[in-house]
Amino acid sequence: MDMSLAYIAATKECLPQSDSAICFDRFHVASAFGEALNKVRVRESLIMTRQGDGRLLGTRHDWLASDAYIDGRTRRWFRLLTASTLQTARAWSIKEAASRCWEFISIGWARKAWGRLIGWIDRCRIPEMKALSSFIKRHLWGILNAITFGVTNSPAESINSRIQKLKGRSCGFATKAAFATAVYFHLGGLDLYP
Repeated sequence: MDMSLAYIAATKECLPQSDSAICFDRFHVASAFGEALNKVRVRESLIMTRQGDGRLLGTRHDWLASDAYIDGRTRRWFRLLTASTLQTARAWSIKEAASRCWEFISIGWARKAWGRLIGWIDRCRIPEMKALSSFIKRHLWGILNAITFGVTNSPAESINSRIQKLKGRSCGFATKAAFATAVYFHLGGLDLYP
């Protein structure tokens, strides 16, 4: 699930043993890391631009991309940025380390890896990342549950995306019943052959 306090509270109210069953989706955790990284980039870019250094201008999407998608030959300039002493480069390294923390299967190794990552974030002296650290500490139990159970929210997100596309393509429905019928017809897996 999403890490929204409203969702967590509602689930805990309905399920008595929810602390061992709630799993926070990897996409939402990665999104939190990406938002913190972007805040660091924006702050540092403003300071650097005032000093006449425009290296971070227009690089938002480059920093949010995964390390696996960086081509070493064509993006050599970005590799140089990631190896620099910029706070944005350190925040990007933290984001990449967080993505590797999801690869563990054992709860013990996963807890140890996330603990090391949180320690690194706490020592990094970047205020936006420190705020992220407290957020991750509060939600670590659900992250570890997701790693243990190996579950993800992506199938539900995919269905929701297809429903939103159907709604946009139709330009609206006269009633809620017509909308529900269209969703069942297009996404219900109905066998319409005689």
